[in-house]
Amino acid sequence: MPKKLPPNEQPLTTLRDDASTEAVGKGWNAFTQYCIHCHPAPGSGRGSVPDLARSTDGVFDMYNQIILEGAFAKKGMPNLKGKITEQQIKDIKSFIFYSSDVLGKGMPVNEYLTNIAKMQYEADMKAAEAAKKK
Repeated sequence: MPKKLPPNEQPLTTLRDDASTEAVGKGWNAFTQYCIHCHPAPGSGRGSVPDLARSTDGVFDMYNQIILEGAFAKKGMPNLKGKITEQQIKDIKSFIFYSSDVLGKGMPVNEYLTNIAKMQYEADMKAAEAAKKK
């Protein structure tokens, strides 16, 4: 088994996807609803619970099993089946991939937060428009 690195020494994930800015905004919304209570802000490497942006490829491959099936329940990760959707999990991954990409490239934190706020606004406005049509 490989030696576990201290949280702030584990590298940021290099995984990426082609998510829209709306999906990243939805991911931020879902992250703040389901994850941030335990997990630190992506890229910070702080806290006793893993920084999700520093997860291994294997962890990202297992997201549905971890989140919906309780694969890490013995490690303290609750089973969120029935509380979160597979689409929300995909959006969270998109948010994390975006965060690790831009922060890894050195984007200033204020610019990063401004971009996330814009993406969140876009996601919220599209959701509001869709709700009006129903």
